[in-house]
Amino acid sequence: VEFYPTSGSCVIDVWGGTYGYFSNHLTTDGYIWTAGSDDMSVSDEATIENVISVGAYVSNKTWTNYNGNTYTATEYTLEDIAGFSSYATAAESPTGLQYPWITAPGARLISGVNHYHKASVDDYSYYGSSFNKDLIVNSSQNPYAEMEGTSMATPTAAGIVALWMQASLEENAVKKNLTVNDVKNIMKETAIQDSYTTTGPNASHFGNGKIDAFAGIQYILGVTGGPTINAEPTTVEFASTIVGQSTTKTVSVTGVNLEGNVAVALSGNDAAMFSIDKENIEKATAEAGTPITITYTPTAAGSHKATLTLSSTNATDVTITINAKAEVPELLIVEPDPEVLTFQTEAGTPVTQEFSFLAANLTDQVTATISGNDANLFSLSKSTFTKAEAEEGQYVTVTYTPQSEGTHSATVTLSSPGAEDVTVALNGTATRKLDDFTVSIGNYGLTTLYLDYPVVIPYDNPDLLGVYYVYQINESEAKLARLKKHIPANEGVIVQGNSGNITFSPYRGPAEELETIKYPLDNPTNVLTGSTTSISPSDVLANAPEGAIIMTLGKKSKDGTNGYVGFYHFTGNTLSANKAFIIYTKPSQSNIMQLSLSGIIGETFTGIQEVKSENANEGWYTMQGVKLNTTPKQRGIYIHNGKTVVVK
Repeated sequence: VEFYPTSGSCVIDVWGGTYGYFSNHLTTDGYIWTAGSDDMSVSDEATIENVISVGAYVSNKTWTNYNGNTYTATEYTLEDIAGFSSYATAAESPTGLQYPWITAPGARLISGVNHYHKASVDDYSYYGSSFNKDLIVNSSQNPYAEMEGTSMATPTAAGIVALWMQASLEENAVKKNLTVNDVKNIMKETAIQDSYTTTGPNASHFGNGKIDAFAGIQYILGVTGGPTINAEPTTVEFASTIVGQSTTKTVSVTGVNLEGNVAVALSGNDAAMFSIDKENIEKATAEAGTPITITYTPTAAGSHKATLTLSSTNATDVTITINAKAEVPELLIVEPDPEVLTFQTEAGTPVTQEFSFLAANLTDQVTATISGNDANLFSLSKSTFTKAEAEEGQYVTVTYTPQSEGTHSATVTLSSPGAEDVTVALNGTATRKLDDFTVSIGNYGLTTLYLDYPVVIPYDNPDLLGVYYVYQINESEAKLARLKKHIPANEGVIVQGNSGNITFSPYRGPAEELETIKYPLDNPTNVLTGSTTSISPSDVLANAPEGAIIMTLGKKSKDGTNGYVGFYHFTGNTLSANKAFIIYTKPSQSNIMQLSLSGIIGETFTGIQEVKSENANEGWYTMQGVKLNTTPKQRGIYIHNGKTVVVK
C-alpha cells in the first residue's frame, strides 16, 4: 500500500501484519505514523453481520515431503494460536464484539493444490516449482502440499458446518433448519476448551474456543454423550535429548461416562525408546483426571516417533503422536585455566603452580601426561581423574624441580576417549643454587664480605655486632653506615663481631623488599667491591684510574702484639674470593685509613678489642678509639678501664 498525499490533511487508519509492506511517502513535516494496537487486527469483512469469523490454531507442525525429508516449523507451538491469526478485543473492535468467533486448524495442513497452477503464473505455484520442501505428493494430476493460514482454517470450519447442516436434515435431529445464529451457538456450546484457550497468553485470540465437529453433530442430533476419552496435548514434542539420557513429558487424560478402565499402549518402530508410567487407568481415576508420564531414553541419534493409544469400552480410541530427536553430545574438556604456567626458582629447590580444568559429556576418565625434553623436571599431583571428577571440575598442582640453572619447558596434555586433547604449557627458569655463606671473624673483630647474591643479616646471632658499608672515604678515614636487614648482591661490606664463624642465608623474598644502598659519594669507585673468585691485583686495576691502589681491611702491628685496624695498601699477589676491597684513587702517604663505625641509637659497635695506654686504668675513649683528656661530661657510650660505660 502506497500513500501519495496531494493537499489538505486527513487521518488514515491502517492495519497491517507481518505480511504487509508499507511505503511512507509522507515526507512533509508534520506527517507522522502513530502506532496502533494489536488488539484490533481483523479485517473489516470479519465484522459484517451474519459473517462467522474464523481464526487459525496450530494442529500440526511436522511434515515429510515427497523426497522423504522431514521438516518442523519450530516457530509454532502445537495447539496454540497461529502467529498470523488476527483478532480483536471487544474494547477495540468497531462492533464492540470479540473476534474471531471460533478457531479451526490452520497450520500446517496437507491440502490439494491446483495442478494447473504453474510457476509461470505466480510465486505460489507448487507443482513443478521450487517449493520442493512443501510439496507432499509431486503429481501432475493430483499434487498435495503443506500449507498454512486462516485461508486453511476457514475452509476447515466451512466443511464442518456442512456436516452439521447435513446432520440437521436427519429425521431424529433436534436442531433443524439451522440459521447463522444457530451455527454460531453450536460452535460456542460445543467448542473445545484447553489451557491455550482459557489461561494461555494468547487466550483472547481464540474467541469461543476450538471448533469440535463431532460434538456439534451430537448436539444437533440430541445424542447424550457416550463414553469419551479426552487427552491433552494430542501431540507430544520432546526437545533434542542426549543419547543415553532421559527426559519426560506429561499427557493429561480425562474420561467421561466411561464403561470400563482405560488401556494405555505404545506402538511404532521407535516405541522401545519410550516408556509410560501407566498401562491401565481405573475408571474412577480416569474420570477424575490423571496424568500419564512419557519417558524418552534414546539409544541412538536421529528422529524418533511413536504413538500412544488410549482405549476403553465403547469409547473412540484416542491417539497421541510422539515426536522426539536425539543427538550424540560433543565430548569436550574445557580449556584449562590458566593455559600457561610459569615457574621460577633456584636449582634444586622445588616450586609449585596450579591449574584447573572442567569436562563435559565424557564417556571415560581423563588422563594427564607430561611430555617434552624437560618433562622429567615437572610432576603432577594427580594424573588420572574419573568421569565424575572431571565433570565436577578439578585443580591440578604441578611441581617444578630443576637440577641445574637454565630455562626448561614441557607440556601437560589432558585427554579422554572421544574428546579433543587440551594442553597446558609449562615454562620454568632456574637460577644458580644459593647456599648459606659462613664468614670467619678474626681476633680483631672485623672482616669483609662480597657475594654476588643478596643475603639476610642474622642480627639474632649475639656474636654479630654489625654489618657496614662505606659511605665516605678520605685519606685518613673510611666512614661506615650500618645495614639493617640485607646485604645486597655485588656489594662489599664490613662485618663486625666476636671472633668466630657467622653464617648468612640467601635472601629469597620479593625484590621490592630488598634493602638497597645509596652512596652519597662523588666517586662511585671509592666503595667496597670484590669478586666471587680469586683475582690478581693487576686485573682489578686494569681499568682503574692512574695511581689507584687496592686497599684491604687489616691490622698493622706497632710492637708485634698491638696494632690499628683499618684499610691498608694491598701488595699481595692474589685477592681472595668473596672478600671486599677498595680501589682507592687518592693514595695517602701512610696508605692506611682508620675506621669510623656508626650504628643505631641504643646499640654499641666498636672495632676496639682492647685498650692499651700508659694510663690505661685512668683513660676514657670514644667508641671510635679517640682518647679523651678528662672524664666525659656529655651523655653517651664510652670505654673506660677496658669496659663499655654509659654516661647519663
